[in-house]
Amino acid sequence: MKIFLFDINIPFINGFELLKELRQSGDLTPTIFITANVDIDSLRKGFDVGADDYIKKPFDFDELNIRIKSLIKKSFKNYNNIIKYGDLSYDTKNKKLLKGTESIHLSPTLLYIVEYFLKNIDRVIKSDELLLQSHEDFDGSIASLRVQISKLKKIGFNIINIRGIGYRLEKL
Repeated sequence: MKIFLFDINIPFINGFELLKELRQSGDLTPTIFITANVDIDSLRKGFDVGADDYIKKPFDFDELNIRIKSLIKKSFKNYNNIIKYGDLSYDTKNKKLLKGTESIHLSPTLLYIVEYFLKNIDRVIKSDELLLQSHEDFDGSIASLRVQISKLKKIGFNIINIRGIGYRLEKL
């Protein structure tokens, strides 16, 4: 899971413009503005361009941590450890996948890949990026990755191959 922490005043482009361009390109990464601007117009503009939260400088790092954790929960619409995908449920804490009430036994590599897809749903993930997320028992080849993806499709994951780039887990 990624999250953007932007300052409004950054070199060459301001944070508002950067986030506006990202949102227009379809990037929905949760974003928090961290800024010294305390006026209501800056606050309004931050939310208007797509910010999810706004924290004023100086700030307490514990407060920032609380806000980040809250934003991550909201982005998964998940206030417990379970991520739902159709009739599949993935327990992020215990690393278990269920189809309905039936437990599906997967290798550690497949569990890592499942979690990464679920945390990045509807985002194109490069093959190299998936390989980096794999478990140490994985040999790390593109051919092996294809086999792993094929297994996940059979389980019920709607994974689309983006030729020459990688894969995307489609929203249901």
